[in-house]
Amino acid sequence: GPYYSVPFYTLHKLMAGLLAQHEYANNALAFDMVKRMAAWVHARVEQTIASGGEALWQKVLLTEWGGMNDVLLQLYSLTGDASHLSTARRFNGWVFTAPLAAGEDDLANLPF
Repeated sequence: GPYYSVPFYTLHKLMAGLLAQHEYANNALAFDMVKRMAAWVHARVEQTIASGGEALWQKVLLTEWGGMNDVLLQLYSLTGDASHLSTARRFNGWVFTAPLAAGEDDLANLPF
């Protein structure tokens, strides 16, 4: 089949580990690094949407669904930085949530 790159999946794993280092070991360097990574993610997501629109971003989310919203929401709860919240919300894949918001549970019918 086709090759799909999933950099946000990889970043989520790294960022979650850095947040754990901050939470359990009080590692300030890890906390600084995860905040800088979140700023990079925010810029990349916004650049993608600016150049290709929400439709392109939703195509990205067909292969990049997972934990980025979770790690960014956790970071937001620690920092209060609105960019962490807004970026987390950008990782809302409409293919999953739009039908659910309309009261339709069609998750078993997704094309993957």
